[in-house]
Amino acid sequence: MRAVSEVFGRRSLAVAPSSRPKKPCAGCGKGCRDCVECVEHEEASEPADVLFLSRQNTGHKGLGWNAWHSCNALATQGIVARAMQLAPDSIAAVVRKAVPRVVVLMAFWVPAATIDRLAVEFPDTVFLVKNHSGPQFLAQEGTGWSSLLAVADLARRRPNVRLAAIKGECVDGLKALGVDAVELPNVYSPEALTLQSPARLPGFHVGIFGAYRSLKNAVGMAFAVALAAERGGERITLHVNGSRTECGSVSDAAVIPEFCRRAGVRFVAHGWLDHEPFKRLAGSMTVALQASFSETYNYVAADCVTAGTPVVGSDAIYWLPPAWRVNPDSTEAIARAVLAARTWDVGEGLDALQADNTAALGRLVDSLRGLGVGVQGR
Repeated sequence: MRAVSEVFGRRSLAVAPSSRPKKPCAGCGKGCRDCVECVEHEEASEPADVLFLSRQNTGHKGLGWNAWHSCNALATQGIVARAMQLAPDSIAAVVRKAVPRVVVLMAFWVPAATIDRLAVEFPDTVFLVKNHSGPQFLAQEGTGWSSLLAVADLARRRPNVRLAAIKGECVDGLKALGVDAVELPNVYSPEALTLQSPARLPGFHVGIFGAYRSLKNAVGMAFAVALAAERGGERITLHVNGSRTECGSVSDAAVIPEFCRRAGVRFVAHGWLDHEPFKRLAGSMTVALQASFSETYNYVAADCVTAGTPVVGSDAIYWLPPAWRVNPDSTEAIARAVLAARTWDVGEGLDALQADNTAALGRLVDSLRGLGVGVQGR
């Protein structure tokens, strides 16, 4: 039998497919995975209602997939949206060619001064800065809150600059601070909302996937896996792909393998995978763990559900079935759920995800329509 790492590989997560050109870039002769700065390829020159822009060469590859899911979902509603990764100084060239009504800047990677210049140059385009984090995560990101407030101050001076948040409660909280925010919920590509037939690895395999961050609770979940192994009386293999450590969580990468060693839990560390290999890895698990303290959506949980794997989450992942959510601060509750999840009907998780996706897509379209997308005369 080949090693797990040989089956799934160790490549880094790919740029979203919608940001790849159908032919080599005119500027460099390479594809977008090799030259994310090049904006001369054919998709950049095609008109679009909405552009989702994320930073080139970023470690936050999830933002690219977030944009890809959003573009696919909006296409089902007749809205032409495109996703790209590029540098801040390339934005103007792209906007000039695509003439979008809305540009969604995925998180706070463009300086407020640059957004100000763009707003002046393109007065008929709304520049919407999407905050992907709750208040707790923003506080951990160092400049998160200062970046948000800088955009909020700019929005008071420029009517075509707005802030967006994923959840309605975040929008309400920002409005309480005097920020005129827009709800821009995360959505999953409708064509991907199908239940795959999982190819399970033999034995009992638990996956804790995503970057190491304290609010993701990886250490607490690994501690609970050790307890589940002791309570269940069987060998558990714990899989992680946490090759990224963020916001002071470097110790997670050292503590979790030590927990496993002492508890007799087999530990397997995967690299940051391309999306399809990751989905195969997720589908090979007996159960996935995402019992976070704070979330705004959690695409990893959605990927696991569509891959056919039940997910032990928390109330922070609001769309999960209630029975799949536990107190993330309770080692006992997480351990019990890990053992019980083997009997859960994954179809219930997919039904819950589909119901949330339908409602979220409706709100996303409403917000974009409110900003003038699809309005006659635009």
